[in-house]
Amino acid sequence: FQIYGTGSNKQEIKEIDASHKLDLDVFDERLPEDLLMKLLVIMGGFFGIRGNKEQANMGVANIERGIISESGHEYEGCEYVGIMNLQDKSHKITFYNTIARQSDHMRLPNIGPKCPAAFIIRFLGFLSPGQTRLYCKPATAKQIAHFASMGWPNAKFSP
Repeated sequence: FQIYGTGSNKQEIKEIDASHKLDLDVFDERLPEDLLMKLLVIMGGFFGIRGNKEQANMGVANIERGIISESGHEYEGCEYVGIMNLQDKSHKITFYNTIARQSDHMRLPNIGPKCPAAFIIRFLGFLSPGQTRLYCKPATAKQIAHFASMGWPNAKFSP
């Protein structure tokens, strides 16, 4: 389960464990549109990013990678992919949520090639040079050829 808030405002979302049951194999990673849909599902299902504004404001700079270093953590030593510095609904102070999370980032462990974190790493490899937003239109054939000539053979999106 996921815990939001602190103190008397602490709330649990018990159904979050069901997100691991999502079948992400239905998306064809050769197609840019499917890459974007898969990213939307992961951001919503695993990070809880559901709002249009949250998704639209998501930038490449909001993605972080690192190694889980907390002693005793279940995935200690494992690489992770996370979201940082993004104002999402669960981290915003409101009338009903008076205490924000103590951490301003969320992360997923990279535990194998089929896990959501591994997909996000692959997705970053499909971005075009200079792309700052995660969600962009698919590149045209001419753009793809141009990106390949620049040394970006996997780029699939128009910056």
